[in-house]
Amino acid sequence: MKTKKRSLSLILALILVLAFSLSGCQKKDSTGAVVPENAVAMVNGEVLDIETFNKAFAMVERSYNELYGEDIWTQEIQGQTVKEMIRERILEAMVIEKLITDHVAKTEFELSDEEVEEAYAAFVETAAEDADLTAFYEANGIDEAYIKDQIISKLYSEEFERIVYSEVESDTTNLESLYATFPIQVDASHILVAEAELAEELKGKIAAGEDFAELAKQYSIDTGSAGAGGALGLFGRGTMVEEFETAAFALKAGEVSEVIQSQFGYHIIKIHDVQTLDTMAANGASEQEIEIQKSALMSNVAQEAYTAKVEALRAEATVDTYPERVKQD
Repeated sequence: MKTKKRSLSLILALILVLAFSLSGCQKKDSTGAVVPENAVAMVNGEVLDIETFNKAFAMVERSYNELYGEDIWTQEIQGQTVKEMIRERILEAMVIEKLITDHVAKTEFELSDEEVEEAYAAFVETAAEDADLTAFYEANGIDEAYIKDQIISKLYSEEFERIVYSEVESDTTNLESLYATFPIQVDASHILVAEAELAEELKGKIAAGEDFAELAKQYSIDTGSAGAGGALGLFGRGTMVEEFETAAFALKAGEVSEVIQSQFGYHIIKIHDVQTLDTMAANGASEQEIEIQKSALMSNVAQEAYTAKVEALRAEATVDTYPERVKQD
């Protein structure tokens, strides 16, 4: 009898130990709630699941294979394979998509079943023309429910973009200020050399009052501009490499940059003139050119506003991601 009691006590003790062990192994989110095993992220307590993630990755994987070939996935960028990088980006995209959908759902935006059905019918009609694509969808569980969810997310995202753009467009005070102050084009000269030490030496000569153009003629290895004293003329955004452009558009007329390194070497940049929309108009730019530049400026401002809005939504939300759950071989 005592032996049976001891055995029963031992079994109960083992059950309790096992229960506590399992409880200790369960993942919890930042609020202390237990995270379901299929969750790759939790957004305000709602699960983003691995099944949805796998379907999203399958679609991206197929596109990348067609564009770049299957070898792309093992290539490394800054110590990370392309596959690891893309899987992490898809996870982040799922979080942002959820934040945007939830935000728009709180507005007066209404999405009818008819709109979703119409978009789905168009999708099915297009997919039916490609047997390989249809087979791919079936093999990866990309079914009607998933596709309709993606359609809904897309329409909510489009509404979010419309809201942001409308807010930017309605802030006329800010836009008028940008028309007067935002650099659209700069007139610049530069000196390009191969060695950082020489660049610093030339920077010192310029600071001491030596002529920029003469130094460019003597030292610059940019054969296209050296003979003209380093003159590059007027150029807009998206023309030069990123490091050069960032430095050039941060300067005011008459200023000289610090030494800037790019893939071409070491630059010293001098700005002669900065053109805003207002100065372009005053200098006789065509109405068409002004409208093109206004549109580009609006796009830039809207993109910045979009990014800021998403960051604000993320900061306000309770978001937990589990990147280890989306890693694959």
